[in-house]
Amino acid sequence: MTTMTETRVVSQAAPVHGSAFAEIWWVAYRSLLRVVRSPMALFFSLMMPLIWLVMFSQSFGNLFQRGAVAPGGPALPYDFVAVMLPATIVMTAIQSASQSGFGMVADIESGFMDKFFVSPMRRSSVLLGKLLADGIRMGIQALLILTIAFVLTLVAGWRIPFATNVVGVVMIAVLAALFGVAFSGLSNTVALRTKSTEATMMASFSLTF
Repeated sequence: MTTMTETRVVSQAAPVHGSAFAEIWWVAYRSLLRVVRSPMALFFSLMMPLIWLVMFSQSFGNLFQRGAVAPGGPALPYDFVAVMLPATIVMTAIQSASQSGFGMVADIESGFMDKFFVSPMRRSSVLLGKLLADGIRMGIQALLILTIAFVLTLVAGWRIPFATNVVGVVMIAVLAALFGVAFSGLSNTVALRTKSTEATMMASFSLTF
């Protein structure tokens, strides 16, 4: 009788973990659902990089052509916007990664993170799920910027040679997502350690600049 009681107590006290992949996916799904429910945040995160892309390409386009081409030599087959495009994608990923820690702090302050910690879930799944959602979001942002740039090559006459076609576009999106996830991991780590919006903001600004 005593053995059965002890076994029952131990079985009730031991946490029952589900699949790690399922836990990571559901945390990522919740983070992505928050983005879908607030599309204006995604819109404004894309607006500033696109403004930089258009403004700097028009401001320094002629200067780039004059400085890069020798007198009397052939013109370059691409515009300055083709040089700015990868930098814009990287800056968008860094900017989105710097904002990722703010969401973690908001979950901690609202008490939602406590529900994760008392549930039978691996604590590592919370961070990994958040990073997976950030990677998917940054990859989608990179694809949106590339799509807008491709449309402008057809409408505005921008010379952006997509030499590697679809494979190159997918690789750029994947690399942007991986690059952003690295910075997002640092931002979320600071948020989990400090639980402070001010400290996370200072760390994010330091990573950005």
